[in-house]
Amino acid sequence: MIKLSVVILSKTISNSIFEMTKCCFTTLLDSEKENKNLDIEIILVESNKDYIKHGFSYDDNVKIIIPDLEFNFHKFLNIGISAASGEYIALCNNDLIFGKNWFSEMLKIKAVNPEISSFSPYDESSNRLPKDIILANEFVKGYELQKEMTGWCFVVENIIFKKIGKLDERFNFYFADNDYAMCLRKHNIQHALICKSYVTHLRCKVTKEVIKIDSDFIKILKFNRNKIPKYVIKGNMFQILNDDKMIDGVIKFHQKWGHRKTIKLKLLIIEYLKKHNLGFLSRYVL
Repeated sequence: MIKLSVVILSKTISNSIFEMTKCCFTTLLDSEKENKNLDIEIILVESNKDYIKHGFSYDDNVKIIIPDLEFNFHKFLNIGISAASGEYIALCNNDLIFGKNWFSEMLKIKAVNPEISSFSPYDESSNRLPKDIILANEFVKGYELQKEMTGWCFVVENIIFKKIGKLDERFNFYFADNDYAMCLRKHNIQHALICKSYVTHLRCKVTKEVIKIDSDFIKILKFNRNKIPKYVIKGNMFQILNDDKMIDGVIKFHQKWGHRKTIKLKLLIIEYLKKHNLGFLSRYVL
């Protein structure tokens, strides 16, 4: 019997969010009904401390944790990870619809590729890999976000946290996925997109803020120029410039891992080491 612990973050403040999260749970359990050798543990880390007072109640098969803390993406995931008892842990958004046998497809790949310890499912609407690559392969190794790696759902072997430690709680939300990808690379842990593992991300329900380049943009530059890295301004990363939390995330990321050119060089060195079976030295590069 294999146990999968699924950690899901939610802030249940409306009926629509409540119903979406319940749908996430339902499709998760229904997706693997045929796999009699799989035990699924659902752990909900809930941000709304008063969700019960608001009339919301989840099923008894859901383990609910309500941290008495301000929301922090990695901190709340770490709380869920600490409570998980499965050999595999899935870290998920609550706006997901799980396709049939999505996790079983990952196990199939793992059985013949034991070196892979981190996995992402495929979502046609959000994945940026060419469709012919998806159709031609059972899996694609890599660490690029929105291609091989999906930050809204990834599955890891529980034991890898003994190697990489806890998720870095300096990342409240933005650049948390980028940091996780770099941690995998540092510790030579292979990640793969599983092309026949289907999970739909309902991100389209979230209203996207339109960034306008106007007088407000000039004000942002004026007041934040000293703290914003020059490559952000030169790279026209306007969305980051217009969001203090994004600015904070990108600064923390590059303070930890280095300038973009430095990171690029280090990753080239790591690829060279891996080709010569010296990937275990990656931690000394990053």
